[in-house]
Amino acid sequence: MQNKTFVKFSVLFITALVLLLPMGIAFAQDDGGGSFNPIYCIGGIIGIVLAFWTYQDANKRGGNGILWGIVVFIFGLLGLLVYWFVGRPKD
Repeated sequence: MQNKTFVKFSVLFITALVLLLPMGIAFAQDDGGGSFNPIYCIGGIIGIVLAFWTYQDANKRGGNGILWGIVVFIFGLLGLLVYWFVGRPKD
């Protein structure tokens, strides 16, 4: 069971890296420095991982995983806090 979770997380991480790396390079070119800024990629990866965790947690607890995953992806830490205190179904 843990192996499946590791594989899912690895695929998610690599996909996020591949998708967000060009975006980080594009943003780095806009700042006039012309250097690569990995902060954009790291922030995007963290957002995707948090959304994925929220999706799995909400589904496991009988909630609407897709809705909460999207909320956390769009609103970040604020969305995660709202899910944690308001939307998280009790066991």
